[in-house]
Amino acid sequence: MNVQRLLSLFLLLLIHLVIADDVETVRQRILSTYGWPANTSLAINSTAEQALSYASSLNTSGMWSDINYNDYNDRTIWATATHMNRVAVMAASLSIPSSPVFNLDNLFNKTRTALNACYKNDWKNSNWWWDILEMPQIHSVSFLMLDVLPRDSDRGFPNAYELDRATNFSLRATWWNASLGYEVTAANLAWRIIKCMFWIQLITISIGRML
Repeated sequence: MNVQRLLSLFLLLLIHLVIADDVETVRQRILSTYGWPANTSLAINSTAEQALSYASSLNTSGMWSDINYNDYNDRTIWATATHMNRVAVMAASLSIPSSPVFNLDNLFNKTRTALNACYKNDWKNSNWWWDILEMPQIHSVSFLMLDVLPRDSDRGFPNAYELDRATNFSLRATWWNASLGYEVTAANLAWRIIKCMFWIQLITISIGRML
């Protein structure tokens, strides 16, 4: 599948969704499908327990002692990716309305610290799939989950630095760059890219609303 066809499919999807529903409804549907746990007490409470456990073991630099942050070359199971996966769990537990830790200040602060550690350290893997697909996708959903929280001027989230880093992190999905030495061919890979690009558009809309 060439770039032109992929872009056409993405634009058709975007137009269809915008016409069919408003942005907030689309955002909620995306989070329900890709971010939040199943809508059952068991799943929501289990996610909250996980989130609190991750928050309690996070150090002051926003990192976890049991994660290998020097793993650059494992192309299939990247240890460092665990960091962003934990951020996603914490963001999910914070943002789902029926969560017992919904919008909890301490959990929010820990989630924010861990997210900023991602921005500061900018971990990369030698496998392009992690850097331009998986991590931008997990980051985009995590940011959108934090974005649905009630606005709190005391938190000042997101600040100018976080807005800039969030945009750049999600825009790692530069799959159209031929100089990287690969091309998108598989249908399932193309669909993941389309989803990631659409989520980037939602982040852009969110940032525009925040400014």
